[in-house]
Amino acid sequence: MKGLDKSRLDRREFLKMAGIAAAGLGLAACAPATAPASTPTKAPASAAPASKAPAGAPASSDAEVTAKLYEAAKKEGEVMGYANGTAEEWEQIAAAFQKKYPGIKVNGFPGTSEAIRDKVFTEARAGRPVADLLARDVFDDLYAFLDQKVLDSYLSPELKNYDQKYYDPQGLWAIQAYFVDVIEYNTQAISKEQAPKSYADLLKPEYKGKLGLEASAVPWFAYMLRIMGKEKGLEYMRKLAEQKPRLVSGHTNLHKLVVSGEIPIAVYMYNFRPIPEKEKGAPIEWLDPAEVTPAGSLFVGVIKNAPHPNAARLLADFMLSEEGAKVVLNQGWLPVRKGIDLGTLAPVGKVEVLISNDPMIGKEVSESEKTFREIFGKP
Repeated sequence: MKGLDKSRLDRREFLKMAGIAAAGLGLAACAPATAPASTPTKAPASAAPASKAPAGAPASSDAEVTAKLYEAAKKEGEVMGYANGTAEEWEQIAAAFQKKYPGIKVNGFPGTSEAIRDKVFTEARAGRPVADLLARDVFDDLYAFLDQKVLDSYLSPELKNYDQKYYDPQGLWAIQAYFVDVIEYNTQAISKEQAPKSYADLLKPEYKGKLGLEASAVPWFAYMLRIMGKEKGLEYMRKLAEQKPRLVSGHTNLHKLVVSGEIPIAVYMYNFRPIPEKEKGAPIEWLDPAEVTPAGSLFVGVIKNAPHPNAARLLADFMLSEEGAKVVLNQGWLPVRKGIDLGTLAPVGKVEVLISNDPMIGKEVSESEKTFREIFGKP
């Protein structure tokens, strides 16, 4: 493998040492990840006492039980989901759910990770939760939610279709899908032959002043330190900073600047930005880095003391179902549910990634903010 440190990025050794789930085409069929070799502190306690964890995958879904849950949810009449993303994306999820389960109004708060955390914690402190479900939230925030004990236990019958490494045995969370960090470049500014093939290539002299980096790329930074090892990772980041990357607030803004050619290369970009734009004829291309690359996973979790608990569980079932997986797949995310055809996203599914199933990654992300700013500064 080309890359920064072949010994550290060897696939088998990396999986053994990092305790993560590697992804590829047919991701859910991969071997289970081992527990992390060590963690800096004890992970947060569970949000609430839960029933004894099953020895294997949850029991098969019982149609009669689901029907009773639906009837109870219809009496509640509505459900509120908080999800990362756009209003349009949430409307697509809501429409698909309401088509399958008429009689339940789906409300939503689609927003940023920070906005969702603030709302959930403010509501919890007031003892008046508004959210019923974290319907598609970033895994990096899970540590904070567990620490504040705002999640309830629910083992969805849909989890029988997921590898056990993708959900908490007590039912506090389940990873639904993920997205991949890829290198993006403007094909009019950089030819295919000149384009970087790896993160290591970005350190070449010819790319100095031609790079763009999202101004709050702390999660990417923390994940890369796990991939490379802290010492080598920090050495790489300092050299990357010497390339004078332009810091841009927001991935969407950075992506637009790459499309326009104002910034020739994005150090990394979420896969769902360049792919549809390229299909529309934009002069951009994405690259699978030679090294293992970070992946942002999205999880589902029921809120403790949810005002509509039955509807919350029914919506969780839907998010984790085949129908829910297809909705998010059409939005550019890669489901981890078994048996889902990735279609046009199959090439992205082959990228070797770090999908963390360790909530402690959220603590590492939080603690990396200061170091990231010391190295890269502010926009």
